[in-house]
Amino acid sequence: MELIIDIMWLVNILVTFCTAVKKDFGLEDEFKQIAQNYLFKDFILDMLSTIPTLVTVYAKQKWYLYYFKVFRILPGKVNAIFSQVLEKVATWKSAKK
Repeated sequence: MELIIDIMWLVNILVTFCTAVKKDFGLEDEFKQIAQNYLFKDFILDMLSTIPTLVTVYAKQKWYLYYFKVFRILPGKVNAIFSQVLEKVATWKSAKK
């Protein structure tokens, strides 16, 4: 189960590179700008919390890498995730009308 969650986080990293971000007056949908925004904000934390355990595939001699997952629960990160989900739901609902 835990491996599935790590894979889902990896997919989230890939999807985030293609997801438009808020701009001053609307949404930024240019890939280069989206990628730069993500790379300078949350990319490092996402990579640190996902890749080490996937690379070692939970090897017992690398148990300390497991604790990198704590980066997933940083308060700012959690708030950002909930904000994104709520925005996507609102956008989806308004597009349905």
